[in-house]
Amino acid sequence: MSDSRGFRLRRSAQAQRSRHGAGTNERGFTLIEMIVVIVITGILAGVLSRFLSEPVRGYVQVASRGVLVDQADIALRRIATEVQRALPNSLRVACGGQCLEFLSSVDGGMYRAQVSSPLAAPPDDILDFTTADNSFDVLGGLRNAPTSGNFVVVYNLNATATTNNAYEGDNRATIAAVSTINRIVLTAPITFPQPSGQQRFYVVDVPVSYLCDPGAGTVRRRAGYPISAAQPTNTAQGVLLSDRVTACNFAFDPGSATRGGLLTMSLSLADGDERITLLHQVHVFNAP
Repeated sequence: MSDSRGFRLRRSAQAQRSRHGAGTNERGFTLIEMIVVIVITGILAGVLSRFLSEPVRGYVQVASRGVLVDQADIALRRIATEVQRALPNSLRVACGGQCLEFLSSVDGGMYRAQVSSPLAAPPDDILDFTTADNSFDVLGGLRNAPTSGNFVVVYNLNATATTNNAYEGDNRATIAAVSTINRIVLTAPITFPQPSGQQRFYVVDVPVSYLCDPGAGTVRRRAGYPISAAQPTNTAQGVLLSDRVTACNFAFDPGSATRGGLLTMSLSLADGDERITLLHQVHVFNAP
């Protein structure tokens, strides 16, 4: 019995010591320990911020440049798309390379140059280059019925000379309302200066200009004004195509009889410290 009682007393003393030890281990942070933790955390935050700030800044810069690149790319692609539909040999550049103009072509085809048969009914209507003529047959037909007020242009050779130049008007005639996909009727007789070697003609609707003004930071598109021998140079007119412009340039190589023309365009945009420049080249079909 004495041994059993002694064992229980020892177990009770050990339990009391265990509870006393557990209580001492559950104490909180001291003020000094808290200050040390705060100081170490501040040091780590300062070190990490130096490593993280550059990637974050780089991401912001890349995002800003991406916006500028998209804006410039959209503008250049818009110009390129329209230039590829331009009347051959109608591109011209002014304002020191900051103004581009061309005539927009909406259709085209081949005119009848010879009578297929004297007995043809209705009679074949050829385009006569020896005397004033006001109508001709379209071989194969047009894609769409021509719009009254649009123009027929035959054998356009350049945008600067006084002959075979649609801006001057000697090879351009206005289409009448009675025209169809198979026959073009003009509002007035005209003697075109020269026939096309491939019997080609083009249907033109409006002139189009792209006007760049780095001073105002804009590129504008203007269309639908009267065709004139004088190229428009007022950069404040037209619909805004792009802003934040710091520089731009149009350079056109007209090519030759065996090589197409080449339009080179450059456009620079800026937003704060971010600046980008895009270069775009367009091959231009020049066969009249």
